[in-house]
Amino acid sequence: MRLRGLSHLAAFACTLAGCHQPMVEPKLPSFQSTENTVRDWKNAAHEVASELASQGFVAPRPIFIAVQPDSMFLRQAGEELQADILRRHGTIASSPYNATVVSLGVDVVHWSGRDLHTSNSEAILRATAKVDGNVVMKLVEPVYVRDRDEALYLSPPPLPTRLLRYDQ
Repeated sequence: MRLRGLSHLAAFACTLAGCHQPMVEPKLPSFQSTENTVRDWKNAAHEVASELASQGFVAPRPIFIAVQPDSMFLRQAGEELQADILRRHGTIASSPYNATVVSLGVDVVHWSGRDLHTSNSEAILRATAKVDGNVVMKLVEPVYVRDRDEALYLSPPPLPTRLLRYDQ
């Protein structure tokens, strides 16, 4: 019996010695971050460039990118879209004349969960490509954002106006 126990122990030791990977400790559960701003901006630009490429609009004509309205998100997504088009051997136009015009826009939707302590925002990227005035591609891509980052997706507010009186 003792010999049998030793043989089982030896077999178990050989089995453990044959394992090349160490045992891992399980990680504690945690909440996943809702977004990573720069990564999401790049991903949105890559989605637009991939859609343009899949429909054959990257190489034949230069592409003009129109950003409306101006926001940090759209500026960064537009710059990444330009870089992505250039990596795909396309060309970027400096004016919309004789170019495929890609218009980028964003809408921000703020919503609350069932409990009043949860609120989220969603930035919805809109990309529309036009050739000779005809819409040839439309893409709508949602990006979930933190409430505190919502301002990055919105256009800056207009400067306040003040009425000045001039007396003679």
